Amino acid sequence: MSGNSNGPAIFMDSHPEEQDGYLKSWITSLRTNLTIAATGIVERVQKPGELRLKWVTHEGTTGFKDYDLKDYEQVRNDFHEVLTLPDVHRAMILGYPSQNPYIVINGKNPWVERFEREKLQKERMTREQNEREAKVAAMGEGILNIDALVRDTEIEERKRIQQEMEVEARKLEEARKRRQQSAKEKFADEEEGLLSGHM
Repeated sequence: MSGNSNGPAIFMDSHPEEQDGYLKSWITSLRTNLTIAATGIVERVQKPGELRLKWVTHEGTTGFKDYDLKDYEQVRNDFHEVLTLPDVHRAMILGYPSQNPYIVINGKNPWVERFEREKLQKERMTREQNEREAKVAAMGEGILNIDALVRDTEIEERKRIQQEMEVEARKLEEARKRRQQSAKEKFADEEEGLLSGHM
């Protein structure tokens, strides 16, 4: 990890033994500032939410490439690929300490779950937006679509009529069962009366 707790930290390093100590870090910082003053070339500051693949050649020249945090797998693949290049001596992946996608907690990577949730949420939002746009297009962008309105109304009317018919059929079935039950009770009473001789 780098000495600056507010800045990017080293997540992966092909040569961790070469990381700057306190004194060497100060000298490297001074050398970087003098190089900027002499050449006017300033390395772009790494932003939160980014991972940086940085490499150093045998001559001491550095290069870097920035990635979105969600592309952490690609960064890891590129890290290993850069190390296969003959000119590259050292490669590092840098990022902000609170955004380390390579960390594993209780055997799980919390960033993978977060990226999956964000992906599903984005897909859902895109789908809902497409549905809204399709509805607006069907409505003729503010013009009332009579055919769609009639079709929707007819479908709703058919559903309502079907429900009413089902309710009516249930009522008729219940009334028939009550009549049968009352007829059975009447016949049972008459039969009991005949058997007892009271009729």
